[in-house]
Amino acid sequence: VQHVAAVLQQQFSGCPRDALKMLAFCRSEFVIVGHGVKSGQLLGLRDIPRVAILPREEDANTRGFALAYPRPAISILCPPIAAVLDLKEYMLAASIHEAGHLVMRAGLLGLGRRRQGQLWRDIEDAYTAAKVEGLYHRDAYAMKNADEYFACLTQAWFDAGWDEHTLSFPQGIFGVTSRKALKARDPRAAAIMAQVWGDGE
Repeated sequence: VQHVAAVLQQQFSGCPRDALKMLAFCRSEFVIVGHGVKSGQLLGLRDIPRVAILPREEDANTRGFALAYPRPAISILCPPIAAVLDLKEYMLAASIHEAGHLVMRAGLLGLGRRRQGQLWRDIEDAYTAAKVEGLYHRDAYAMKNADEYFACLTQAWFDAGWDEHTLSFPQGIFGVTSRKALKARDPRAAAIMAQVWGDGE
């Protein structure tokens, strides 16, 4: 948990100050659910009280999720939350991924109406262009929607990508799992990542 906290601190260190202020204003939370037993059952993501009341089926394979909304009024009533189930082999990458969702859906509100709106349009445009140009396999998780595109490529930006998110092509073109690969394959997305996360070490 301390290692994940240190990585997240580094991840957020390049974020625009206004985005971080908005996350604080919305009372955003990041939760790691440790493995344990309660009443004879293995703990899961739905053991978080705020999540338990939501009408959402928990998939046994879910490694993490984020609940954040693009309107401050809703965010204040139900603060944005990201949660990751403590599976050691996935925890770090899943944490980076879910932090991506949290920043896109809650943090970018802090950049002001015009700039935030433009950033969202840039993300949508980059996602659409990536689909049209076939930059990623059509079954890749990153191609599910613009939100997953942003979160999956956030992982790649921090060299923590899963190949299953951007799946290999039959011709031997492999998925994007690192910042270097992202810059080469998808410069539009790389420019957005640099704007949101910075391009430092």
